[in-house]
Amino acid sequence: MTGTHETMNKMDKAFDTFPVLETKRLILRELHPTDAQDVNGGVIMYQYGWQPAVLTLSDGTQVSFRGKIDRVDADSAGERALVLDYKTGGSYSYRKLKDDPIDRGQRLQLAIYSLAARQALGERADVSAAYWFVTSGGKFELVPAQPVNIESEGVMERFSEGISTIVSGIRQGLFPANPGPGDPNSSNNRQTNCRFCDFKTLCPSRRDVQWQVKSRVPQLTAYVNLTEGEE
Repeated sequence: MTGTHETMNKMDKAFDTFPVLETKRLILRELHPTDAQDVNGGVIMYQYGWQPAVLTLSDGTQVSFRGKIDRVDADSAGERALVLDYKTGGSYSYRKLKDDPIDRGQRLQLAIYSLAARQALGERADVSAAYWFVTSGGKFELVPAQPVNIESEGVMERFSEGISTIVSGIRQGLFPANPGPGDPNSSNNRQTNCRFCDFKTLCPSRRDVQWQVKSRVPQLTAYVNLTEGEE
């Protein structure tokens, strides 16, 4: 039992960094929208799902997002909420979120969750999103320590920049094979983008050299600025 108590204490400490007063859990289920009940004073809302989250880009393009959220905690008035995505691994590769809410376009999930929950709960809602590492290996951390809020200064601008670059690339048929920088945690310093790629054995062994050449073409300027520009 001692181990269980220690685990619970670590989980409680993780939430100390983001107190949500009078927290109630919104459990999303694919049930009829009218199926709702009040349990032990806490509102458990069963919904057939929220409408897709919509982002309007500067050129008027509307991009819709659909998916599933692990957990949403909200206050009783629905004016403050924390969206959580459960993670069972380590948090090391997520460390850059503290400086960039989309980690150079590699991690759009939290910004999308914040946008989706805010659009669903109403424009008055203050919604943040974070990863919750739910194992001892992940130290029960909330990452980033300051959860991503789509309304925070610079977050929407950065998010829109990332989505615009991706959408533009898709429209132009640009899908560059960018191996990424070397991974210092890898025994042979493998490129970070290749670690879990199913097709890495099909690529040239000198793909890092090829990328250095390709990255200089004008068509990839916006992409390179997003993924490799100055911090």
